[in-house]
Amino acid sequence: MGVTAAAGAWRSNPRWLRAAALGSLWATSEIVLGSFLHNLKVPFRGHALTAIAVLLLSGAQRRWGGRGVVWRAGLVAAVMKSASPSAVLLGPMLAISMEGFAFEAGLAIGRGGLLGCVIGGVLAMSWTFLHLLLSLLLSYGTNLVEVYRQLIGSAALQLGPMPFGAVGPIAALALVNMAVGVAAALTGWRAGGHRTAEGPTARGGSSLPVRTARLAPAVAPSLPVLGFLLAALPLGLVALSRVPLPAAAAGMAIFIAAAALRYRAALRRLMRPGFWIGVLTITLTATLVMKFGSGAALPVALAVGMEMTLRAMFVATCFAAIDVELAHPRLRAWLGRHGAGALLGATEAAFATLPEVIASVPSARELVRNPGAAAASMLPRLDALVDRLARPPQRATVAVVTGERGS
Repeated sequence: MGVTAAAGAWRSNPRWLRAAALGSLWATSEIVLGSFLHNLKVPFRGHALTAIAVLLLSGAQRRWGGRGVVWRAGLVAAVMKSASPSAVLLGPMLAISMEGFAFEAGLAIGRGGLLGCVIGGVLAMSWTFLHLLLSLLLSYGTNLVEVYRQLIGSAALQLGPMPFGAVGPIAALALVNMAVGVAAALTGWRAGGHRTAEGPTARGGSSLPVRTARLAPAVAPSLPVLGFLLAALPLGLVALSRVPLPAAAAGMAIFIAAAALRYRAALRRLMRPGFWIGVLTITLTATLVMKFGSGAALPVALAVGMEMTLRAMFVATCFAAIDVELAHPRLRAWLGRHGAGALLGATEAAFATLPEVIASVPSARELVRNPGAAAASMLPRLDALVDRLARPPQRATVAVVTGERGS
């Protein structure tokens, strides 16, 4: 089956139809609520967005039942995340798709129903927490683990032994995440019981300006450059831990300067104060802990902090560059030929509904203040949205009038 045929055949599959509708609603919550939380500089924004996603997925599962819709909706919402004006999208897109797979795994373990949604909510929230830990470890390396152990050791000297040692605080945060997942799943399940049918009518005050597609990149994506970046990321991380610090700093300066020439817009994250505040805070903490906690000499402590800073800059630059190169049209064509035609077709149809869906959802303030009521007003629109997506777009009729002028 060709790419075009596969992209159109998805409408005959009820799971893809529902996934397109649910993915559109999921992406809408990411865009509306994500922008709101980002502007307020709310910490742990990713966890809040995951909790809202769990709420929506649980409500949709109660309405529809069955399996196979959620992971598809996660893929649709992840691709639709490309509508975001953010320069860094690879990480959020991966997180959204993995949340869908995690929730789907929970449904399989719990055999659907409320139990499956609760397990799915726990797994989805746990993945978000694990993603945060892995991101920090990738950005700052194993030095971060040593700094954390030193901090826990210092706290234990002041406050007494901690339960479970260094694992205790992480385990406590993980349990809080799981509890939030359970609460979100239960709230969504209750909201999904409201069967009032509503069409996607516009509601004032909730719409936000959004692009229905990403702007064309300033540079043409290149597959050879993508291959180079995929190889450079792990090799560069190894090199940073083995070469002398002056050589690493010089190499990093050359790499970032070269990347800035090609990915100027994508590297905006490196210019944001928030990025540097986080990096410098962790670096300063690492230096102080290594100096006063483990008794390391000041030059050694400074070297550890500088290595963590260089590593964070390298990882951020690589992922921003890879994000640009992944937009290559040949990759899209290859995915279409290898089974992604249905995903691409469902995503394109969901994109067409995105502005209308955004205009119909409650405001971000309502989502935060009363997520249960907000979900109860959003979920009944799913069936109407599925009906709309099931109808192929009508092609305009073109009439050609012939004859001599004046006849």
